[in-house]
Amino acid sequence: MNIVISKNKSATKPANAAAYQKKQNYDFYNDISIDTAARLIGNGHAWRAGLYKEGIGTFKKSEVIGSQIIALDFDSCEVEPQTVINYAETIGLLPNFWYYSYSQGIKPLNNFRVVWCLESQISPKTYEEVYAVMLDTFKEFNPYEATKDCIRLWYGGNSGATIISVKPIKHSSFGWQLIRKKAEEILFKPILDKY
Repeated sequence: MNIVISKNKSATKPANAAAYQKKQNYDFYNDISIDTAARLIGNGHAWRAGLYKEGIGTFKKSEVIGSQIIALDFDSCEVEPQTVINYAETIGLLPNFWYYSYSQGIKPLNNFRVVWCLESQISPKTYEEVYAVMLDTFKEFNPYEATKDCIRLWYGGNSGATIISVKPIKHSSFGWQLIRKKAEEILFKPILDKY
């Protein structure tokens, strides 16, 4: 799997994100295992959903070349992570791992991220389309909506990660969710132009 993970490890949520905006503070993995990525992320390493060419400078949306990971962020969620995992499995979208964010135990209720690792890279446009559908699919659990852009910085956690599957997800797993969403839009769209 391809992913961009920070070299620096933090036991708490960093007070200043400036160091996390510089490419030289990251490792650009081209073939990392899902369990190794989960271990790093669950033990304090920040990461990016977007993939970039290595270099100097900061992360810019115009430089994103794709993504191979999608995650949902649940802040102050009333249910345990396993409830979200069980729901995801029943709809055919079993995630690869989840981890508690730094906010767990500080903010009320449950604060965690659920992560899907893709079989191959998708474009930034496809990422945003899939993400919109994922937000809708999991809306009953109130995922945080500001994470819809693949340029976003994701902080790791400090209590490890729970690995569910080390097998990457096929794009077709998301396909029927996209079709369902488009069908709903067509079926429930008001017909105004005929009157």
